[in-house]
Amino acid sequence: MTLRRSKLVDDAFGPSIESPGDPWVEKAWNSKAPATRRKHARKALTVDPDCIDAYVLLAHEAESDAEQVALLREAVRVGDRLYAPILDDPDMHWWGFIGTRPYMRAMQILGLAHEAIGDRADAEAIYRRLLDMNPGDNQGIRMLLLRVLLDDGRVKDCAPIIALYEDDWSLEIMFTSLMIELDKNTKRAPKRILAEIAERNEHAVDLLLRTLKTGKAPADPSSSFVSLGSEDEALSYVANFIECWQIKPKLVERLKTLMAGTRAS
Repeated sequence: MTLRRSKLVDDAFGPSIESPGDPWVEKAWNSKAPATRRKHARKALTVDPDCIDAYVLLAHEAESDAEQVALLREAVRVGDRLYAPILDDPDMHWWGFIGTRPYMRAMQILGLAHEAIGDRADAEAIYRRLLDMNPGDNQGIRMLLLRVLLDDGRVKDCAPIIALYEDDWSLEIMFTSLMIELDKNTKRAPKRILAEIAERNEHAVDLLLRTLKTGKAPADPSSSFVSLGSEDEALSYVANFIECWQIKPKLVERLKTLMAGTRAS
């Protein structure tokens, strides 16, 4: 059997990877049964060992963290090799081309997989690479990078990221700005940021403090639609960032003191 491997093509829609295994991947994604999805994904790799989406699909169905990471690493390695001719092109707008997105999503999922098993250094490297490729950050990688840094206790290292996205009013950015100022132990800035957060989402600070008190993190509702200012948005932030606060008890005490002063006034 002659293999027809994936290849880099450039058409009216920009650069992309064309794989003869794509029809099997489509069948896999359209299959409801996990066993059928795995069967079609493996068939795609039989047809084309360089089929990125097949590796990603099998990673979703992996039975262990090690298997998942290995499959995703292979997907990214394949993408690195196939996109090698344009990887260093400074004018390449990666996310702007639909065909590059499977490769970039594979990188993101690999970063999440590393995070899940505690490999923060590898996750950080992947997230930083994705932000270099796509500074506009359509994938929301900056939030993941902030979480990795904060989970590692590196509050000060978050400042350059905040500076790059200073117009971002997400709870992740705003709360991280608050943590940075609490870490500096300044007075005016934390109070101002706290007021901005309360105006942005009235549920967020109280939910964070309640969760810190009980130690029971809420479930992340981010799989469903989350509207700005909603309780679900606050739940999503707390579910994903509560551990970042728990490892910084001094910042928590400063936040409590700040809140007490705010309520007293």
